[in-house]
Amino acid sequence: MKDMFWIALGAALGANLRYAVNRLALNYLSASVPYGTLIVNVTGSMILGFFLVWTSERVLADPRWRPLVAVGFCGAYTTFSSYSFETFAMIEQGHY
Repeated sequence: MKDMFWIALGAALGANLRYAVNRLALNYLSASVPYGTLIVNVTGSMILGFFLVWTSERVLADPRWRPLVAVGFCGAYTTFSSYSFETFAMIEQGHY
């Protein structure tokens, strides 16, 4: 039950950051290509990879950090639903 709190906290942070990155990408880059999703998925994968290696090989971190960062934050930050929604929107607009 304790892990659920940490996962929810990480998810709230990750989802809000994903939204902010997508908004920034729409404001500064082409809206016809989902650059926000690309940026989020690449950076989220890098964060997850670095975090897991760092905490498993180099630093003995508090066990609560893994569900918070790996499952909650990175899971919500790189969620598949954004990709699915943007793909559907592009098809709907005839950008295929």
